[in-house]
Amino acid sequence: MQLAENNYLPAWEICLNLGRCDNYQDLKIRQKCLWFAVNNGPSDILGNVLEHMYLLEIQILHKNLELWMPVAEFENLKDEESDTSEDDFTDAMTTVTKIILMTN
Repeated sequence: MQLAENNYLPAWEICLNLGRCDNYQDLKIRQKCLWFAVNNGPSDILGNVLEHMYLLEIQILHKNLELWMPVAEFENLKDEESDTSEDDFTDAMTTVTKIILMTN
């Protein structure tokens, strides 16, 4: 993050790798890293980075939803929607990916 904050442009690749790392749990840092990579990396990475940004946004929104809703209420909501929500999520991500690929 110090490299990005100091605007060290060659660090875009390091930021890209950290932003795409699913094992790193700090979603906000990963998001900042991906934005740095988008702004300072070559244009041919845009499609891939934007795809990861969309997935990261969904994870952040999901985490925020968990914080705002009482645990029992959230679990009940997950159980009620478990059958269709996974299919809807897959359909939504497939649509986003197709749109990204079509624009490239």
